[in-house]
Amino acid sequence: MSVFGSFSSGHEHTTPWINSDSLENGLYVSVSPPWVVRKDGDFPISIQIRNIDAAHDVVVKEIRLLGEIPLQVSPYKILHAQGDLLQQVQAAKLVFADDGSVSDQKQFIDLLAKLGREVCETHWFVSGDTKHIRVEIDIIEGGKTRTLLKKIDVNKQPPLPQGGSADIAILIDDLCEQKVVHARSIHTPSWFAGDQHIHTSFSVDAVILDGTEQEPYEYSQYAESIGLDWAIFTDHSNITYSEIWGNRDWFVSSQFDWGQDECKQYRNDHDWLSIYSQELGLGQQGFWDLPSHMLCLPLDHDLAEMLPNPSSGLIYGHADCESEQTIINRINDAGAFGFIAHPYAWAYLTYYEWDWGNGTNGWAGLELICDDEGNYDEEDWSTWHKWHELLNGIALPMNGKLPDRAGWPNRFPVGIGDSDAHEPGKVGRTWTYVAMESVTRANLKDGMLGGHCVASNGPLAWITVNGSFAGDVALMPSEWNDDIVVSIRTNSSMGYAGEYSVDILVNGEVQQTIEPSGTTSYSLDYYVTNLNLESQSKFITLRTTKESFVCLTNPVWLQHTMFGDLDGNGSIGLGDILNIIANWGNCANCLSDLNQDGTVNTADLLQLISIW
Repeated sequence: MSVFGSFSSGHEHTTPWINSDSLENGLYVSVSPPWVVRKDGDFPISIQIRNIDAAHDVVVKEIRLLGEIPLQVSPYKILHAQGDLLQQVQAAKLVFADDGSVSDQKQFIDLLAKLGREVCETHWFVSGDTKHIRVEIDIIEGGKTRTLLKKIDVNKQPPLPQGGSADIAILIDDLCEQKVVHARSIHTPSWFAGDQHIHTSFSVDAVILDGTEQEPYEYSQYAESIGLDWAIFTDHSNITYSEIWGNRDWFVSSQFDWGQDECKQYRNDHDWLSIYSQELGLGQQGFWDLPSHMLCLPLDHDLAEMLPNPSSGLIYGHADCESEQTIINRINDAGAFGFIAHPYAWAYLTYYEWDWGNGTNGWAGLELICDDEGNYDEEDWSTWHKWHELLNGIALPMNGKLPDRAGWPNRFPVGIGDSDAHEPGKVGRTWTYVAMESVTRANLKDGMLGGHCVASNGPLAWITVNGSFAGDVALMPSEWNDDIVVSIRTNSSMGYAGEYSVDILVNGEVQQTIEPSGTTSYSLDYYVTNLNLESQSKFITLRTTKESFVCLTNPVWLQHTMFGDLDGNGSIGLGDILNIIANWGNCANCLSDLNQDGTVNTADLLQLISIW
């Protein structure tokens, strides 16, 4: 995300306290719980007070949380008057936004850093039963005390869907007519959710532009309350900035070590997966040699140390980075995995979109959705189409799996979803569901690198083809009635699963659209009988949408085989017999059930032997 990109065709920082309408008698006051609370138990809130444009110095005398269990703190902190500094910032912003120069950028950021340098902040945990937060703040100004009252409603929602069998099923026949049928008991994976692109106070833009003062431990509290199962914090490492009006420097190895220690401590204290890492700048594009960005995801173990990310261009040293391949190799050599961040986003004088012609290899995937408000915009559509172009370049599967790619960490570029949050209240607006037995780093690595995951800002959806789902290879025997199931899981905050439409894409082109069924269930399967797959059909992806909600799945790969070739090796032999024996008994819609009568038995074994 943007280093100083308040003005961008991509994602934007808002810096609310430079908007005069956000001030109350010159003060900016924010009360920030998590944007949503899905987990039972107490949850964190953060309170900030800044003197942006008051006529006098103010003293924050007391902050009180009202309710059944009242809390209070008496900071007696002085917030000094800043004269006409707000007006200077607003003027500098207009100059920089209007295609300003590098020096205009420096003036704006330095003034903004000065404006927000003083803050009175406190953090509390409040009862999980709290529905409305009321905070009183006593302020002394000009010798007089006045009280500010802030009220915030808590957005309580049910937990995110985790899969499971459907409550209702709908059969879609050859004429695309929908008919409610009995839902089969199908083994479905367990799905867990996490956000892999989050910035803390160790990212300078999060501090100056968003007012973030929280470090990874506090961020983890927010992420866990939101209902995520893990979080990876990826602070900018290609920045060298020293506060003009303070004593902090970014980004230095001591910050990295501190962040990593906080995540370790949170894992130990809460048995919850908190991981610390970096978002690196790489490459040199355009007149200013701007970098694009890549997430370094240390999925199965922590980095031994901060990865070097030298850069020297422009005022903040964030440009003129090393080449893309150099940075990718450094990530891989450290045992981590690189995912391209916001591939089509850019910010003026800050960073550039990904250069698809740079000839690199070795990265593991890319962000299909990246937004701290959960929006899905034109940039993401560009990524969606480019991603399918890349998938079409992957070699055909053999023996039931995709071939390894020399120089790459996985067999195809995996699509994920992230928030790119620069403040704790926006963590998890977009996320990745990963299918795995339990949340461990080993399982997370296998699930993400294997593409057993979907990108979403709400609903969970996946497609199963002949028993195989996202990231896997489905065998497609000739003369076989393919078993294709589209699964949608939601909760009350997202609406019923039957309210969603589903585009089924084959080789990146929409093959069929499932219109909303109107079924009033949060757990719904569609049995698709008319997809008409052909020998050139290579992979299937899903795009599931309703209004602003979207879920994008990684591909199910298709290997077309002869009837009876159950292991996909191109012939019928002992391996196929062993496959039948392994599935002996009730096995509806599995490939070993050659006569598709719902049971694998002697009849199927004899049929296989007859075509040996």
